[in-house]
Amino acid sequence: MPRVGKVGIDYFSHDVDMLQDKKLRILKAKHNLLGYAVYLRLLEEIYRDNGYYIIADDNYNILFADENNLDYNVYILILNDCINIGLFDKSLYEQYSVLTSRRIQENYCRAIERRKEVAFIKDFLLIDVNKHVNIKAINVNILSLNVDSGTQSKSKEKEKEKVNKDHQNLPQSSPNICSPEVDPKFLDMSLKFHKKQKLNGYYHVDFKNGITEKSRVVISGADTLRKICEIDGEKIEDISKVLDFILKDDFWRDQVISLSGLRGRKSKDGNYKYFTIKNKMLREGKNESSSLFREVMEKVEKMEEEK
Repeated sequence: MPRVGKVGIDYFSHDVDMLQDKKLRILKAKHNLLGYAVYLRLLEEIYRDNGYYIIADDNYNILFADENNLDYNVYILILNDCINIGLFDKSLYEQYSVLTSRRIQENYCRAIERRKEVAFIKDFLLIDVNKHVNIKAINVNILSLNVDSGTQSKSKEKEKEKVNKDHQNLPQSSPNICSPEVDPKFLDMSLKFHKKQKLNGYYHVDFKNGITEKSRVVISGADTLRKICEIDGEKIEDISKVLDFILKDDFWRDQVISLSGLRGRKSKDGNYKYFTIKNKMLREGKNESSSLFREVMEKVEKMEEEK
């Protein structure tokens, strides 16, 4: 397959009444201007790199959050909402980790009208290209996923290769349940919490292949709980009450999809998110554990007796 010329575009249409779009108004209502800013940054990357899509896999999301100085969990929450409210096509993201939409593809087709040649990946298309591109003036190549379109630059390939080496198979290279680095009781709490969040209908990049003790989100969450206990001095029983409160509270259930963010950046009051949530729980008098974590507490007590 011959290499096509420039793929991305230098400019894209930004309507002055963009915020009148109901979907964007919902995003802004939930995340303030940060949600709007994240969406625009994703659009910039889409149009710049491949023109009408990006592969937002785990490695991409890690880099995007880091390069834009975003808390990873906050970014994932915004990304999930962008997908769920229809700013990006949900089916393509779930199947290929692709971020795109009909509007993005239509804008791209308008932007390339003066090019001599352009290539599209058939599996990612949501529109009929022939209706949006002058096929008499432009040579249109429709590729399948098993065909290398040759549009990725060498620098991008090297960067992705480096990221893959750094993050490849992270759950497998992370300590397993038998390792002293991952305390079984914290692993069990993290596993139950994230399974419940998946059942609640929330989406996280690590939920796609099922949730097990080796899932990165579970291991990372377990380590966060360990730090809250060992470094911050919280009792395991109190931690289980906070986790149960999160799952029941309409606001915090939306904000804490994964546990690793509980001990991220401190808020304006100088507290980690965990303690902000705990304080609200105590104010509302809802500090009771449920059956979800009662089994965990029984295991903890048994382990303490065996020591």
